[in-house]
Amino acid sequence: MSRRGLRRAFLGALALGLAVAACVIPDRDILIVTGAVTNRYAVRVVEPTRLTAEAEDACDDPDTEVAEKCPQPPPEQTLDVLPHFLDPRNPIYAFCACPTGQEDSLARPNFGIYVEDRDEDSDRDIDDIYAALLLDPDPQNPAPQTAVRYRLYVNPQDTVPLAASIDYDPIGNRVSTLRELRLGNEFRDFDFCNGASDEPLDEGYHSVVVMVTDRPWFTPEDGPVQEGVPDLASGATFDTLTYVFACGSTTSSDAAVAARCVEQCKPIEETP
Repeated sequence: MSRRGLRRAFLGALALGLAVAACVIPDRDILIVTGAVTNRYAVRVVEPTRLTAEAEDACDDPDTEVAEKCPQPPPEQTLDVLPHFLDPRNPIYAFCACPTGQEDSLARPNFGIYVEDRDEDSDRDIDDIYAALLLDPDPQNPAPQTAVRYRLYVNPQDTVPLAASIDYDPIGNRVSTLRELRLGNEFRDFDFCNGASDEPLDEGYHSVVVMVTDRPWFTPEDGPVQEGVPDLASGATFDTLTYVFACGSTTSSDAAVAARCVEQCKPIEETP
């Protein structure tokens, strides 16, 4: 190509580039406000973040500026957070499905799950939060409400109470309303393998999904309330937390597991 041709090609490309650049709108300082959004902030489960030893020391040092910049949602100790995978190779998570009328002596002492919501309803009151526990939910199940279990511990129709005496002010956000869902109660620890219903779970791996939402559960026009199904049409938001665990059995084909579970199961104590 001749020098004149190259110059024309360059000028053409430059003109095209300038035209495209002129059409680019930067996504800064854009604020969209609409009265149609009645539930601006989603409900969510909050957990503390594990920090390195160095970060922990910096946060605990009152002489550093960092000391005031390390707020964490409860519990204060990350080691108190129940892991999402309860590895049965860890002796404290080696749960057992016991004969009817018995419970697992390794049932977890009651523990808290914390839920944050920054929204208010039309009367400026804070939203009510509802929770349900779903056992081994199947995404293909057309009736997901049938997976709700562990009603002894969590009633889906009850609202989750406020977290008492906990001051939680996340950085950069407006003050959040924190709630505490307790799994387990003063009468009975949370029994993963025996507390789902009147029957113990089958031997093997299972999952329990904790679902929280900021609106009452969905109720179809032609049927009863569907607990565990968020009412998205009414503007509900929801969040989930999943625990995966394993159940041994007193009738296990593994003699060692069967023997351990025989020793581990105990009669259910009557509540007063």
